[in-house]
Amino acid sequence: MLYAASGDMHITEDEKELIISKLVGNDFLSIRNELERDNDYKRIQKILFNLEKFNCSKEECESMLKDMKDVFMADGKFDSMERSMFLAIKKLF
Repeated sequence: MLYAASGDMHITEDEKELIISKLVGNDFLSIRNELERDNDYKRIQKILFNLEKFNCSKEECESMLKDMKDVFMADGKFDSMERSMFLAIKKLF
C-alpha cells in the first residue's frame, strides 16, 4: 500500500492514515524508510517475493488490490499516474 501511495510522488496525510490503520504494529516508519532507499525495480521485486513467499490466494490478492485502490482514492482523486501504477501492480498480481 505504501508503494501505491508513493505512485504520484507524494504520500498525503489521508493516505498515510489509511495505511497505518491497516498495519499491525508500528511498522509504518520502518517500511517507509526501506521504500525510500529502494528503487522502483527493488520495490517490485519485494512485492513479487512476498506474494510468492506467502503463497497469496486469488482472494488475498484481490483484497490487497482493493486496499491499494483505497489508498489511491484516499486523497479524493485517482490521477493518470496512479491509474497506470495500479494497472501495472494488478498485472503483477
